[in-house]
Amino acid sequence: HFLFNNLNTLDGLIEKDPKLAQTYLHKMSGLYRYVLTSSEQELISLKKELDFARQYIFLLENRFGGAYQFDIDLDIPSVENYLLPPTSLQTLIVNVVKHILGTPEEPLITKINIQEEGLEISQAKRPKFQVETQLGTGLQNLKTRYQLIAGMDIIVLDKSDTFTVRLPLIHQET
Repeated sequence: HFLFNNLNTLDGLIEKDPKLAQTYLHKMSGLYRYVLTSSEQELISLKKELDFARQYIFLLENRFGGAYQFDIDLDIPSVENYLLPPTSLQTLIVNVVKHILGTPEEPLITKINIQEEGLEISQAKRPKFQVETQLGTGLQNLKTRYQLIAGMDIIVLDKSDTFTVRLPLIHQET
């Protein structure tokens, strides 16, 4: 789905805004390069994961016309000193777009807060009206990966008005 959705967006951009289409294509290829090179690693630096997430967010913002917005608040001394499983943040961002409603008229603003204690992603609950066949698969896979790799738990806070996931960050030994 990801490939076809992005190719369709790219197709629309080529005629409308060739410069943006070129940027979009470069970011899209960077995403695939990251997935291919990081897939064999158990842990990746927070810096690389954030760079990857920013490229992914760029694609989403262009694909959905501003319906999904992401506010990243970084409150740690160095992103190089922390690790997490590759594509962890992207898994959480996918969950936002898959399960929560955002429109250009009423955008969904997702907060991503990064502190020494961990990474937290939070947004208002505005569920999409659709039947989900595999609800929670991405989060369950992420929970399992964290347990296997680091022996750590992720925290899911599903409140009446907000949905939050906290990922622990693994401090890199220097």
